[in-house]
Amino acid sequence: MADPVIADDAAVDNQTTDQPDVTTDDQTTDQPDVTTDDQTTVNEPEEKADEVPENYSDFDMPEGIEVDSDLLGEAVPLFKELKLNQEQAQKLVDLQAKSVQKFTECQTSQFNETIAGWEKGIKADKEIGGDNFDKNLAIAKEAVDKFGTPELTKFLADSGAGSHPEIVRMFVKIGNLTKEDNPGSGSPTAQSTDIVKRLYPNN
Repeated sequence: MADPVIADDAAVDNQTTDQPDVTTDDQTTDQPDVTTDDQTTVNEPEEKADEVPENYSDFDMPEGIEVDSDLLGEAVPLFKELKLNQEQAQKLVDLQAKSVQKFTECQTSQFNETIAGWEKGIKADKEIGGDNFDKNLAIAKEAVDKFGTPELTKFLADSGAGSHPEIVRMFVKIGNLTKEDNPGSGSPTAQSTDIVKRLYPNN
């Protein structure tokens, strides 16, 4: 009768020592690692994509367009009020930049058309244009060189005012009044048809 009791005790001892080792090792090493790794990799990108930043990063601008700091200062609180993330706010900035580019191109086109119209008027003018165009333009250039400052020359070229018929007419008259002080004046020099380049070659 003693042997079965010892045998039963031994069987119990074997069960308690073997089973916990297998089950505890498998559960503690496998399950927590898999679930935490999967959750962090799946959820983090979604949270960042919808996140409204505390401070927006610098916005990308097209070449030649600068950020209007005052306007941006007014826009950022609106971005936050609308709960826009960085990408959504950038889309609005892109739209504004596109509008600025279109406005600038329109202004440049109108400016060039105006200058071309003035130059056409000079060439067709009965007093300073026509067959006397080259001669009068040379006289006007001498007057600009003699009485104008580099700053005035730059202004006339950059602003386009130097191509206005009345400005050219004024310098032709000044040149004719002072022609006696400059023997040989009035002869054509360059034959370029660009009035600005001939009157203001350094600009």
